[in-house]
Amino acid sequence: MADPKPETIEPDPSSTGIAKDIPVNTAATIEESNPTAAANSKIETELPSTDEVDKAIAEVESRKQQIQAAKEAKAEEAPEQKDVDTDAAQQEPSKRVQEGQRWNNRDRDNKPRPDHKKNYKSDLTSQAESSDPVEIRKQVEFYFSDSNLPQDKFLFSKVQGHDNLPVSISTIHSFKRMRHFQPYSAVVEALKESATLNVVENDQIQRKTPLPEGLKDKPMYEIQKVFEDETMKRSVYVKGFGEEQPSTQFDIEAFFAAYGSTNSVRLRRGHTKLFKGSVFVEFDSEETQKKFLSLDPQPKWRDQDLIIKSKKEYCDAKVEDIKAGRVKAQGFGEKRSQGGDKRDWKTRRDEDQRNGQRRGGGGKGFGSHKGGRGRGGDRRGRDEGRKYGRDERNVPMVATTADPDKDVTKATTTTEDAPLKDDANQPSTSKASEIAPDSASKKRAREESEPEEGQASKKLDTKINQQYSEVQLSTKVVIGVARGALGYRVLASKEILTRRLAALSLQSGTVPDDIEPLTVYRSRSYRDKSAALRVTGVANASLLTWLSSCRLLPAYLGKFLDESLPDLSLFSPIVSLFVFLGLHVSALSLTPTGATLLVGDLPYFIPAAPYTTTPAQGLRELQNINVLSPVTVVTIAAGNATIETLRSIVREFAKDDVWNTAFLKGVLVQYTGSGYGANKFSGTTSLSAFNESSIIVPIGSNGSSTIPNGPYFLSSIGALYQPYRLYSDFAGAFTQPLVPSPNDTYTALPAALPGIESPAIAVPSRLYYTKTASKPLAGVRTGIKDIYDIAGVKTGNGNRAWYGFYPPATANSVPVQRLIDAGAVLVGKMKTSQFANGEMATADWVDYHSPFNPRGDGYQDPSSSSSGPGAGAATYPWLDLTLGSDTGGSIRGPSQVQGLFGNRPTHGLVALTGVMPLAPELDTAGFLCRDPTIWKAAGIALYPKLPFYTSYPRTIQTLNFPTTATTEASRLALSFLSRLQYFLRAKPPIALNLTTAWASSRPASAPPSLDTLLNLTYPILISKQQTRLVRDPFYASYATAHDGRKPFVDPAPLVRWTFGDTFPASALQEAQTNKTIFMDWFNTNVLKNDSQSCSESLLLYTSGGPSNTSYRNLYKGPPTVPTGFSTGRISVFAEVPDVVVPVGQAGYQSSVTGHLEMLPVTVDLMAAKGCDGMLFNLIQDLTAAGILKAPLTGQTIAGGEILLKRGMVGL
Repeated sequence: MADPKPETIEPDPSSTGIAKDIPVNTAATIEESNPTAAANSKIETELPSTDEVDKAIAEVESRKQQIQAAKEAKAEEAPEQKDVDTDAAQQEPSKRVQEGQRWNNRDRDNKPRPDHKKNYKSDLTSQAESSDPVEIRKQVEFYFSDSNLPQDKFLFSKVQGHDNLPVSISTIHSFKRMRHFQPYSAVVEALKESATLNVVENDQIQRKTPLPEGLKDKPMYEIQKVFEDETMKRSVYVKGFGEEQPSTQFDIEAFFAAYGSTNSVRLRRGHTKLFKGSVFVEFDSEETQKKFLSLDPQPKWRDQDLIIKSKKEYCDAKVEDIKAGRVKAQGFGEKRSQGGDKRDWKTRRDEDQRNGQRRGGGGKGFGSHKGGRGRGGDRRGRDEGRKYGRDERNVPMVATTADPDKDVTKATTTTEDAPLKDDANQPSTSKASEIAPDSASKKRAREESEPEEGQASKKLDTKINQQYSEVQLSTKVVIGVARGALGYRVLASKEILTRRLAALSLQSGTVPDDIEPLTVYRSRSYRDKSAALRVTGVANASLLTWLSSCRLLPAYLGKFLDESLPDLSLFSPIVSLFVFLGLHVSALSLTPTGATLLVGDLPYFIPAAPYTTTPAQGLRELQNINVLSPVTVVTIAAGNATIETLRSIVREFAKDDVWNTAFLKGVLVQYTGSGYGANKFSGTTSLSAFNESSIIVPIGSNGSSTIPNGPYFLSSIGALYQPYRLYSDFAGAFTQPLVPSPNDTYTALPAALPGIESPAIAVPSRLYYTKTASKPLAGVRTGIKDIYDIAGVKTGNGNRAWYGFYPPATANSVPVQRLIDAGAVLVGKMKTSQFANGEMATADWVDYHSPFNPRGDGYQDPSSSSSGPGAGAATYPWLDLTLGSDTGGSIRGPSQVQGLFGNRPTHGLVALTGVMPLAPELDTAGFLCRDPTIWKAAGIALYPKLPFYTSYPRTIQTLNFPTTATTEASRLALSFLSRLQYFLRAKPPIALNLTTAWASSRPASAPPSLDTLLNLTYPILISKQQTRLVRDPFYASYATAHDGRKPFVDPAPLVRWTFGDTFPASALQEAQTNKTIFMDWFNTNVLKNDSQSCSESLLLYTSGGPSNTSYRNLYKGPPTVPTGFSTGRISVFAEVPDVVVPVGQAGYQSSVTGHLEMLPVTVDLMAAKGCDGMLFNLIQDLTAAGILKAPLTGQTIAGGEILLKRGMVGL
């Protein structure tokens, strides 16, 4: 392996000893100007030995002495070189002119203009490709409507107002919101049928009715006012939509669509283009607007209250506020950055400087960011008495009038914002002055000699000696902003360090004698808090070694910043090593990602960032200077604060799989209510049956819990970390384990466990979460099928080439976002068969290995395409819920063979934006899980507009259902049917013959046989749609990037795609027509809606059982095209809900184990379209009545150890 190369850092002009306008052409110049940098530039890629470092330092010192001697000799000769041509000197520009020239020629690239476009978060290009003519006309007609055209400067200029000039359709098609309409020809054809627009020659379009002639030649603002007055009466103002997300525009449009037709929905933005959280909505009529305003209760946005009023009411109120002086109108040319700032200029300047900001005067000029003649430009007069200059890194040097024999920290500063270097123990000829770089300018030399007698010149940033080397800690480590009057922070004398450490309870207050201070400052160019900070420390090895040994390096830096560093106590061994190496390689980037550790025999992952920090008082006994200490946070009512109450709470904690008794080492008690003082716990006692001794510390008495109950790790500086327990994915159900990261995104878990191909999955404690009406899934651990986008994570679709080719998703898919909003905890992405096509385990899976079905002998096919969600839900008790998809049976199949609750919902209940399509006409999102209560809660979250009926049908139909109990599986099915009939008080079941029913009531134009009508419908829909929406754009993009190559694709998708290619484009429309024919017939004649119970009847059929064994170790033929019509395709074509319920299990003789094993028996229930809520309620009630039982994880649905589970780590 090649040796690593030291990281190179672009020199900051503000910190280098070479002026920007002086050319540097030789290595000698570099050495003379900065011998330390020259020495560093010669460092080998391998770290040198200590002897080599000492030798190099000696050479550097010798070289510096030679350079200094040469400069002194040159200075003595300088008078002889001052014989300058007087005329030439007179022709030279004045110093002020030169300064102006340098200002005009400055490098402006370092300060780019703010780019407000990035504040537009809504992604208008994220819609699925469509050729819907209705949607095309609706969008384009909006562009040319009175609601938009006068407000659209670009389009208005194209049509030239009343002149009504035609606009190219290709121009309209280039708009972001139009690009998903494909092909272009479909757009042209759709617009030809428009009621308000004309398509003219050369594919151009214009309004049929021009704008009123009276508006011709009027200024734009007058035209806008005319139409604004017209639309005002049907418009509303609504606020409370929160921060903008990529789907915000579409989500808000869908929100208002439920309350009537709208002409426009406009997101309101500030002058920086940030979304204000409010909108103006224009309804189609004044009547619709009034209905919306009169709604009681008022609509809510994701369970949040909204401010709703008419637009006129809002505008009138704003006018009154302006008149009353409560708000200030923003006009052209106004300085918005100071709007409402009543401070005088001097106060504003002083306060801004204390906050680390610099401000020049106004007007023209140079010498300041803001310009300004007389102020901010030439500061010579005003700064003369301050006697400070800058060193070779542009760091200010301040001359003080303090007595050099006294403590400078007392004489020169009244705050700790910028404490000066203590000179009590340092003579005027300090080591720093001895090794000051020879590149320091003559100006600096003059400034150092300028202070009057009795003054001591003190630099705020002091170089120590040649043994000290700069260590740069960048971005991810240092995230705080160092503020100060001069824009930087200084850690100064040993006395200050000692006092600070003692105050922070970080050490006893004793600092070794050989410890020198660490100077920290930030570059002035880093103004924005969100910008990466460069914090440079100059220190000797003794300081770094000492800080690292006592695990204070991160805390030492962070405590001196306004916003502290993340507590890195856990990672200080790594920090110590890298910082020591940084002494030689000069630059270092650290990105803490967390750590793993064992508590007893259980593995845990600790994230890099703490959850919170507790006050240090009272925690010393719990804090370990070398390791994190496991503790438990408990919230208890002050009036009921007894040891027995505390013990009962701890007993409940024992039910949690993340918490264990090791976390009883310390118990941090929070109190709620009154009576805190009388019942305050402290001291040591036993809280568990294992007699562990617990140190109890009160940490709160504010009447409310600020830290969730549960297990934590406590660091040496009082930081609390929420641990994740690590489990092994021995079933191979996951593709990526996930943990949350900043900005509402996720990242891959940076941890692993021992085992063969068994990634670790991290789960947080359930004790941290409390379910509420708005968070029904709080703490529910959820796995997501790898066809759904998750922000910050790559989507793989079961294909390695796809995963490697496309970047991480920038936003959550709609179904995933709804689950997150409901409180679900995402723990990972789960395996799917490739591109969600059906694949047989082992035989068809090439890119990845199919997950393992835990039931029976452990070598049965888990079914597909939601293979990972099914195997995970059946295997892992720590996994509560999985999100799958069902196009032709991808949820129902895995649920049936693994004995789970699973649902294919009514088609169209949730938008599938951000989800890989198979066939949009058939695709649905649903769940696989073991607990019907969680299943229902997830249904409420994912399908928010679904009605939940509590009355149930009294009629039961059966289809291909057993009539006699010839097998154990048939006996279980008949038993369930009998008990269901009794529970519903239903009539005897009706055996449905679908063939006879179709023949007697089919449409006249339809073929006599359902097999004839639907034989090719499914394979044509999925092949034609997926090749158009997935394959073709993937192949094209991949070929462009890889010299015309194709990516690898598994055999099953290829067989289906090739099949679709053999049919003409018209076959897709024919298949859609056949599907619609069947859907209309079925919903009219078989499963009808009912006003009382939603569905007139239930339709039952059987699935799963020992007769359907499918061994994954058997050789099979090549994949085939899924032609034909079956019972499982009914809900696919009819768009009705179809749910799977486990009713028991039956035995089979396994050819793998040679033993009698058990497999689940399941029954499917269908209801009328839109009756999903009734089915969720019914199944929950059947479980409560004991007719259904929640399945367990393991070898059988009644539990049992999985054969491969024995002896594995992290289970």
